[in-house]
Amino acid sequence: MFDFSSVKESYEAVIEGKWEDLEEIFDNDKGFNISYLIMTVAKDNAFHIAVHSKSEQPLKHLLERLNHDQMCTNVLHTINAYENTVLHDAAINHNIAAVKLLVGGGYVTDEHLLEQNKSGQTPLLKAAAFGSTKVIKYLASQPGQMMTTGDNKQQLDDKHRTKNDTTSILHAAV
Repeated sequence: MFDFSSVKESYEAVIEGKWEDLEEIFDNDKGFNISYLIMTVAKDNAFHIAVHSKSEQPLKHLLERLNHDQMCTNVLHTINAYENTVLHDAAINHNIAAVKLLVGGGYVTDEHLLEQNKSGQTPLLKAAAFGSTKVIKYLASQPGQMMTTGDNKQQLDDKHRTKNDTTSILHAAV
C-alpha cells in the first residue's frame, strides 16, 4: 500500500534542495511511483522538479529508475499546469546539462523538440523567453529545428518563431 508520508518527505527534500535525500526516498519506498507523483501546485512531477536543480545528476538518477518505454510514453511527456514538459522546464531553468541529457540521450525525439505548451511555446522559444542562450544554441543545432528558405537561408522552424498570441521569439527574448 502507498504511504503518503513519502510525498511529504520528497516534497521537503525538493524544497530544501536535498537531492540525495530524494534519491534515498525513491530507493527505499517500493510503492512510490515517481512517474505520476504530483509534487507542486503547478502539477510538477519529480522529473519536472529535478531539472530545477541546475545540474544533471537528479534527472539522471530518476531516468535510471525507469525503462525506456516508460520514460518516452509517460514521464518525460507528462505536462504540468502550464502544459510544460520536462524539456520545457529544463530550458526555462537554464539547465543545459539536463537538456543535453534528454536530447543527446535519446529520451526526446526531434518531434518532441517542436512540442508546444498551452501558450504555443516550444522548449526553444521558452529558452529564449528566459534568456537561456546556451539552451537556445543547443536546441537550434538539433536536426529538424531549422528550415531552408526559398533563397537558401536557414531559419528556425515556424513553431519556434511565434506563440499562440503571435508574439515572436524576438519579443519573447527581449
